[in-house]
Amino acid sequence: MLDYTYPENTGISSVHLNEFLDEIYNRNMQITSMVLLRNGKCIFRFCKKPYDINSIQLWFSVTKAFTGIGVGIACDSGFINLNDNIIKFFPDKLPENISDNLRGLKIKHLLSMSCGIHDNTYAQLYNQFDWLKAFLAQDFPHEGGTYYRYSTHASYMLSAVIERVTGASFYVFLKENLFDLLEINDFTWEYCKNGITAGGMGLSLTVESAAKFAQMLLDEGIYKGRRIVSGEYIKAATSEQANNRLNDTGSHKNGYGYHMSIDHDGSFFHTGAFGQLIYVSKRKNIVFSVTSKGVKTDDIIDLIHEKIINKCSCSNLPEFPEYYNIFRKKINELNYNHPVLNGFSGNINLITDNKYLLDKNSQNLVKICFYGGEKDLFNITFVYKNRKDGIIKFCFSSPVKGESIFIKDIQYHMQKYVSYAVWENKNSLIITVYYIETPYEAEYKFNFYDNYKKFDFSFKMNLSLSLQNFESKGYNYKIKEIKKEFNDPEILNIFSLCMYMPTKEKLEKRAFEYLTDEDVFIYGFFIDEKITGIIVIKKITNENFKINGISVKTEYRNKYIGNLLIDYAADVLNIETLYAETDDDAVDFYRKCNFTIENLGYKYTNTIRYKCQKHFKI
Repeated sequence: MLDYTYPENTGISSVHLNEFLDEIYNRNMQITSMVLLRNGKCIFRFCKKPYDINSIQLWFSVTKAFTGIGVGIACDSGFINLNDNIIKFFPDKLPENISDNLRGLKIKHLLSMSCGIHDNTYAQLYNQFDWLKAFLAQDFPHEGGTYYRYSTHASYMLSAVIERVTGASFYVFLKENLFDLLEINDFTWEYCKNGITAGGMGLSLTVESAAKFAQMLLDEGIYKGRRIVSGEYIKAATSEQANNRLNDTGSHKNGYGYHMSIDHDGSFFHTGAFGQLIYVSKRKNIVFSVTSKGVKTDDIIDLIHEKIINKCSCSNLPEFPEYYNIFRKKINELNYNHPVLNGFSGNINLITDNKYLLDKNSQNLVKICFYGGEKDLFNITFVYKNRKDGIIKFCFSSPVKGESIFIKDIQYHMQKYVSYAVWENKNSLIITVYYIETPYEAEYKFNFYDNYKKFDFSFKMNLSLSLQNFESKGYNYKIKEIKKEFNDPEILNIFSLCMYMPTKEKLEKRAFEYLTDEDVFIYGFFIDEKITGIIVIKKITNENFKINGISVKTEYRNKYIGNLLIDYAADVLNIETLYAETDDDAVDFYRKCNFTIENLGYKYTNTIRYKCQKHFKI
């Protein structure tokens, strides 16, 4: 916990604090939370509703400041030296041809963002599977230490170095050597596809924890009398090591240290996307930490200098209880303009327990399901092709708090949210979700028609580094058992699509076999009461089944219908292992459905056959 005191006890006037808050309001600055410390004491903290001051927040590139200190701790402990060459840590990741500039690249060059690259290569490296190899394989036209270029993957390389020399993840190393010592117990950190702590991004912790970290920097590496990192390293980290005045935007860039920006008055800070900020004013003994939703960090720094740093006194001031109480009232009433709930549940009963198939879209959202819950509580489930389902609870009379899967910096996580649900009119439902561990605010809008069997769907976010707004259409669908109707000509016609050289005689024979075999199960996929797909499954043992055929009408393919049929059958039949035998034409379908593929060779004809198998239970 932070130690609190009245503003005037540290030379800060409550009058100026009121002016500061008023200016935030007048400028509509989307600052979500903030903590201000002076002389190690907390002057104030605030958090706009529905966000929670005690919830962890994503800090984006402010993460780099923590990575920089982690490197300092590793240096103090003798694991590494700032002059160590990078290539010695990654002999297995080096390119065939090592340039002189790569050979001379040192740890201190990564820290000072002067590793020798000319352009920002984040986009090119991010999409690679092995970030270590990709970083070392890029062009280094400049000698290390001679040219500043901000690089998130330079921070990642530092994390990887520490993992190599300590044998532990960078996450664990900093937990034991930084976070535990700062009494920071609640934090998460993202990692790359190879499991290495991201280093340059992805750290989440509370705004108070960030302020404690900043206070430790101000105190030259000491927290509550205990040294965490050497004063020598702090001095070097907060002194100019590279010139960022030309290649970085912003009016407060006056040199770059070791993963730390330097301001004109000797203050130092680090920023993150969408207005995340830690700032240390050495001359006024002030630190502050800020989370926001798209505010320019220069504007935040300018306002704090104008209203607080430049106006604070070096000695105590007379107390102003009246102004202080006004200030406290203001920060307690801070909130974002969320949707107004009217309690009108509309025609929710007409869509409860409905499942809707979506057209192809950029987020690979396959289906949306509405479910009823306890009392006035409802659930909406978003099923994606390539990630875990997201489930949002909502109510029409009050906001609902919960946890669901959603993006952070580079990965999807279970995280806290607050939802608001409103019927805009009898056919238009809007569910607004604040993912309160990030700056993200998402709107899910449904415009229903055709007696609520269909909808136009839109997804909108206030801001994002990776997700895009998109629109799609949804169609109410059902899956049901159709064995008794299998002789229907339309059903047989669809089934023929998965047969080799189908004829009327072959279809009739196959139908007779299936209809007379009690171990065969047949299910159909219906949209608007029209059948669009079929799956035929044969029970081999109580838990193991074989797909005898699966087919979808041509015009409905690439809509995930085959996957949904497989998942439905696996669920209702309690399948443990499901397998199919197929050829080159269909093997990719099973591969996309996460079946394991075994090449059986030329089993019957001149066509290669494959055994495709999937386990549903362990």
